Amino acid sequence: MEAFSALVAGQTLAHLPNREQTLLAGIANRLDYLYRERDESGVEWATLSNLFGPARSVSDPELAQLDASLQKVVLHQAHLQAHCGRPESPLTVAPGDPSGGGMDIHKPKPWRGWPEFLKEIGTIVIGVLIALAGEQTVEALTWRHKVSEAETALRHELAANLSYAAEQQALGSCANRYIDVLQQAIAANRPETIAALYKLGPPTHPHPWRIDTWTAALNAQVPDHMSPERVQAYSLAARFVNSEESQQWELVDLYSQVMAGRFGRLADAGAASADLVTVDRLRANEARRADITEAFLTTSRESLGVRPSSERADEFRKVISECEAKLRSLPSA
Repeated sequence: MEAFSALVAGQTLAHLPNREQTLLAGIANRLDYLYRERDESGVEWATLSNLFGPARSVSDPELAQLDASLQKVVLHQAHLQAHCGRPESPLTVAPGDPSGGGMDIHKPKPWRGWPEFLKEIGTIVIGVLIALAGEQTVEALTWRHKVSEAETALRHELAANLSYAAEQQALGSCANRYIDVLQQAIAANRPETIAALYKLGPPTHPHPWRIDTWTAALNAQVPDHMSPERVQAYSLAARFVNSEESQQWELVDLYSQVMAGRFGRLADAGAASADLVTVDRLRANEARRADITEAFLTTSRESLGVRPSSERADEFRKVISECEAKLRSLPSA
């Protein structure tokens, strides 16, 4: 029984086939039953030893207890003989026994040579291969679905970012004219022109450049199941989006600095010189943004087949026309 308890405690029993588990449990139950019968029989024999002895008077209650103990001893002995004295195999468990069950252990068939051995091995190998192939097929289908969902979300988000890039590209000529007017106003000490430009606003519109779907795909290990070409294309597009965002906020900072000239401090040669340097930085920023935008649009179109979203096309055309009209309205434009 200690060995069986060790099997259960070490969870070894859980790794045996169901048939062997059932048989071992039945054997353990029968041994436990026999141990109880033995112990109870010993108790009754001890009772008989106390009651029965030479030159000792026995009362009627003791005689009744003696009779009951004798009957129990006879019954326990019959049970012990019935379960221990069978000519059958001790591994045979009959229905209705205290251990329960109705299964027989049959001796394994002897090995009959290499052909039968190879047949058994082949059956096992084929079964394992079928199970592995089924598991891999299910996993492949699951990842194909995940990749499809991720790419759909990526393309939608890229299309929105490309629409911002298309607007920015279309506003390029207006932005450069804006910077020219600003530079001339600083050089000619015309703070009123700078104030008019300030009222027009910056020559671009800040946008929420985001590529969160690519970050989510990376965290979910989706790119591991995509072709290297598509992974490279999406990764490059994500870098373009991040670059567009950083250049956009740099432009906003430079614009805020140079607009301080509207307060009439341009008479100071040092302040005017510093503003002209800032204008040069603003022009360089616009040139970098133009290059990044062109590369972003081209790469997305050629490598991924993604084009700018058409949802805001009318709005962007309106923004461009308004920018040109505002610049024309300036006296020095």
